[in-house]
Amino acid sequence: MVILGRRRGHVRRVLSCLVAGAVLVSACAQAAEPPAVDTPPYVEGMTPPLTVLLEDGFTYFAAFSGAVDGWVVECMQNEGFRYEAIDRTGKPEVWGPELTAEDARRDGYGIDDGSTSEFDVLSPEYREYMEGLSDASRREFGITLLGPEDAPMISFDTGSGTYSLSTEGCLAEARATAGGDMETVLSWYGTYSQLEDLSWEAENRLDIDKEWRDTLTGWSECMGRQGYNVGTVEDAFSLATSGPRPEEPPPGTTEPLPRTDDADATETVVPVTDWERDVAVADATCREEVEYQSTWNRVRFKYEHAVLAENEGVLFAWQEAEAGIKAALPEIILREFEDS
Repeated sequence: MVILGRRRGHVRRVLSCLVAGAVLVSACAQAAEPPAVDTPPYVEGMTPPLTVLLEDGFTYFAAFSGAVDGWVVECMQNEGFRYEAIDRTGKPEVWGPELTAEDARRDGYGIDDGSTSEFDVLSPEYREYMEGLSDASRREFGITLLGPEDAPMISFDTGSGTYSLSTEGCLAEARATAGGDMETVLSWYGTYSQLEDLSWEAENRLDIDKEWRDTLTGWSECMGRQGYNVGTVEDAFSLATSGPRPEEPPPGTTEPLPRTDDADATETVVPVTDWERDVAVADATCREEVEYQSTWNRVRFKYEHAVLAENEGVLFAWQEAEAGIKAALPEIILREFEDS
């Protein structure tokens, strides 16, 4: 998912117009040249509406998972096992069109390569505990946490597949407790998956849009003039990060500037190569030259609005399920994640 722009309040007003029905959509938007439905006017810097929903979903999934972890810890302890909750308040770094030359010069692309798993962030003591379990204890641990293999399942047909959840085990019990009931949790997961499918549909429409293709061509030609033969920003990222692993830096590698939360606390940063910085700076410069960011926002906006208007039932179901989850979660947990 790409995090872009500001003006969330304006986008939410657009969403309000959208879900109110066709009559209000025409009242909220001026007549334009829509892809399939009337599209509200785009305001520079606005985040496309489906992107807003997906980003908000990440926030509340993290809050929900944090609450679930707390219940799982208690449930597993009652069954004689240790379980360590994961800190989910930190927002993951997201790579997308918003990239500045200043950031690229300092941090390259500045994102994790995906090699760190949830197991890696667990405390050494807990990892030692898990590794010390016998095979029989590990099997019992899994059954206690996830339920037996023949446990009853509840399912949600997303249209592109089936989303299923076990109804037994500490995880199922914790989900039902944190979310109010398992049906609400399943609907929330399932409709979020449907929103992701709609995002892919918007992406497919964007990929064949002439204005967007012309923008990509301009960006690629700009990169070519700087010596990089790449067709997409994904290609540029792969090119930049395909060098040696950070733990064995090549000659000429320099350390990035440390990131600090305050004067006394520093965060360990994975080394970034000069090569990655060079490619990232060229990428950022070319994006600015062709107005990559603003074009992506504006063109994608109409397609995200269109797929949402064509699938109002999915939008209504998602909003209903999300409201149920937010009502069940303690306010203190919601505030912690909304403000993080």
